[in-house]
Amino acid sequence: MGSIREKIAAFKNRLVKINDREPLSKLSLVVIIALDLFILIVIFRGLSDHTSQLTSPYDYVPYECRRIFIEKKWSETNKIEGLQELVLTDYNNYSYRYYSESFEKTKLDKMHPLCKKFFEEVKMVAENKELSGLFIERQKLVNDKENLTSSFRQSKDVYDTSLLEEIARNNKDIAKLPSISDSIKHKENILEQLNVSISKIDKRINDHQLIKELWSLIEPGKNDYRNTLVQDLNKFEFWYPLKEFAWQLVFMLPLFMIFYIWNSRSIFKNNNLQVLISSHLLVIASIPIIIKTIDVVLHLIPRHFFRELFKLLELFHLIALWHYLLIIISIFIAIFFIYIVQKKIFDEQRLIKKRLLKGACYVCGKKLPEGVIACPFCGAKQYKTCPVCNKDTFISGDYCTNCGDHLK
Repeated sequence: MGSIREKIAAFKNRLVKINDREPLSKLSLVVIIALDLFILIVIFRGLSDHTSQLTSPYDYVPYECRRIFIEKKWSETNKIEGLQELVLTDYNNYSYRYYSESFEKTKLDKMHPLCKKFFEEVKMVAENKELSGLFIERQKLVNDKENLTSSFRQSKDVYDTSLLEEIARNNKDIAKLPSISDSIKHKENILEQLNVSISKIDKRINDHQLIKELWSLIEPGKNDYRNTLVQDLNKFEFWYPLKEFAWQLVFMLPLFMIFYIWNSRSIFKNNNLQVLISSHLLVIASIPIIIKTIDVVLHLIPRHFFRELFKLLELFHLIALWHYLLIIISIFIAIFFIYIVQKKIFDEQRLIKKRLLKGACYVCGKKLPEGVIACPFCGAKQYKTCPVCNKDTFISGDYCTNCGDHLK
C-alpha cells in the first residue's frame, strides 16, 4: 500500500506544483482551471455530437411515424393538414441557420422500414410540383380562413353587444346596426367561398395517385403495422441505453488514453510543465467516464433490465425499498473507501509524521507547548533514547535528531 500512497501523493503534487522547488503561482492556477473548464465543456459537446451519430429511438421511429401508426392520430378530418405540414416543412422554414434534413438519405436509412417507406412516399409528394403547389395554395387559403374567422367572431361579438345595449335602453330603433350586420354577412360569404375552395383543393389532392398510395399505407385497418412497429421499437429501446454507453466510451476512452500516454511520457522525460497540464487533463477526461458509468450502474441497468421488478414494487407501493437499498449500498461503499484511505493509504505512521511536523502530540494530536517532554493533555512521552548515541530524540521520528541514525 505504500506504493499506492506514494503514487497518490505524487499525482496530487503534479496537479498543484511544477516541481518540488517551484510551486504553482495563483495566476498560473487560474489559467489551468480555465483550461480545465474549457476542455471539459468541449468534451461534453463532443460527446453530445458523437452520440447524435448513433441511431436513437426517435431516429428509428420518428415522431410523426409514432403519431400515425402507433397512436393513430391521423384521421379523415386531419390527415391532409398533417401531410401538408410535412410536405411544406422546407417551404415554411426560411431561417439562414435552417438546414433541411427532412428527407435526407442518411436520415431515412436510420428509420424502421415502415417509417422509411412512409417518409419516402411523403418525399415523392413534396417533390411533385403539382402537389406541392396545391399544398402551398391550400395553406394560404387556410391561413386566410383562420384570419377571417377571427375577424368574423370579433364583429359578431361587437354586433351582439351593441344589440343587447339597444334592447336594454328600450330603444326599438336599431337601424344604426346594419353596417355591422352587413359586414358580418359579407365575411360569412367569403368564409363560405374559402371553404368551397379548400374542399376543391382537397379533392384534387385526394384524387392524385401518389396521395392514394400514401393513404393506402396508413389506413386505420392495418393493425398488423402497429403491432410490428411497437414490437420492433420495444426491442430497439431495450438495447439502446447500453449501445449508447458503448458508443460514448468509443469517444471518451481514446481521449483518456491520449492524456494518459502524454502524462506518462512527460513524467519519464521529466518535462514538468507538460506533466502539470497533462495531469489536469487526465482528471478532466475521467469526469465524463465516471458520470456516464455511474448513470448506467445506478439508473439504466436496474430500471432497464429489472423493469418487471420495479413495476412490482410500484404496484405494491414499495418503490422506496429500492432507494433504501441504494442508501445501504452507498454506506457500505463509503465505509470501505474510508477504511482503505485511513488504514491503508493514510495510515497511522503517516498521521504521526504529520503531527510531528506541526509540533503536535503524536498520540492525541494537540499542539505541544515549547520544550515539554511529555504531552500535558494526554501524558504521552514525546522522546526516547537513541540506541546509537544514547541521546533523547522524538519517539515519532524515523531518524535520530542528534546522530541521524535510523530508529528501528
